[in-house]
Amino acid sequence: MAEEGHIKAAAAVKALFPNQGFSIWNAEFCDLNGDGIEDLGLILTNTEGPGERSERLAVLAGHRNGQYTILSLSDEFCKIRQFYNMAVEGGTLLVTGYSSSSSRFSMRFRYNDKRKDLELIGEDEQNEDDEAKTADKLSINYLTRKISYSKNMGGKRKEVATIMPPQGLVGLQGFDCGTYDDKNTERYFYLNRDRPNGR
Repeated sequence: MAEEGHIKAAAAVKALFPNQGFSIWNAEFCDLNGDGIEDLGLILTNTEGPGERSERLAVLAGHRNGQYTILSLSDEFCKIRQFYNMAVEGGTLLVTGYSSSSSRFSMRFRYNDKRKDLELIGEDEQNEDDEAKTADKLSINYLTRKISYSKNMGGKRKEVATIMPPQGLVGLQGFDCGTYDDKNTERYFYLNRDRPNGR
């Protein structure tokens, strides 16, 4: 992020989260609510006080006067060990976290105007082990309810796919990465990785 963007993001965080000790880990300027005005996606951290580092995913709505308001704020986010990337693809916010050089996950959020919040519409998880020559990938599309899993083991490929039961989409407001719910909508699914139909 350019220095001008960092100054703008820091000012917005200071104004909206006074005395909360948040630092900006990552930021992405984008129009997420479709009103033609630049919004701001943020990974915020707080290392003040006892206990573990606090981490939040926030989306701030931009206004024509240059000010921001809180559009959506997660509860505890995913406390990744290395770093995050944030990008906007097709009007969705893609957040990718790297636990290590060989392990990463991504979450895709899309704004719902009726709900006035972003919703989790998809996620992917990838792990690679060069020494064991294995790689696996889990993909979930919450719009189509399709779950797929693939694994490469020394040149042999295994694939599993299933459809999860109908359920509501989880919102970003109040989203907790530890439980994967927003305190209003619970997610539930089961994937048997040993059977081709996932059941």
